[in-house]
Amino acid sequence: MKRVLALVCGLLLLAGCGVRPSEVIPAGDAPKQHATIQVMLYWLEEGRLVAQPRLVGEALDLDGAVAMLMAGPTPSELAFDLGTALPGGDFDVSVLSDGNGIEVRFETSVAGWSGLAVDQVVCTAVAAENRYGSVAAFDRYGSVLVAGDDFSFEARQCPLL
Repeated sequence: MKRVLALVCGLLLLAGCGVRPSEVIPAGDAPKQHATIQVMLYWLEEGRLVAQPRLVGEALDLDGAVAMLMAGPTPSELAFDLGTALPGGDFDVSVLSDGNGIEVRFETSVAGWSGLAVDQVVCTAVAAENRYGSVAAFDRYGSVLVAGDDFSFEARQCPLL
């Protein structure tokens, strides 16, 4: 009986732990859920081309995906030792796709770009056109032509096929 009495007293003490009842306190609207879209960008890691997804808040067209690549890796991507062979800067770029191939045209000189730099552009354009984040369906898009004000590279496919 003493145990039951001690248990009841203990429960009564816990029930009166000092939290006072209050009315409902409004906290505003519930947070809005933002859709995230994955854009696949192609960077260099130890001299090799690698795919790295980047989450964005809205869908990007081909121009936007290539422009994001040209802006360079983010600090978190750099922390994972991802780099680029592309020159830094803000370039005007237009990307056209006709279902058989993709043309990426820069309003700058591209003659000095390395093959790895061109491959970064090619694979990123294909992934953006593919909309699935990888180059798996690349064969239905043919090849990619990368050109600038002074030079046009031979059309090529992404080497990660």
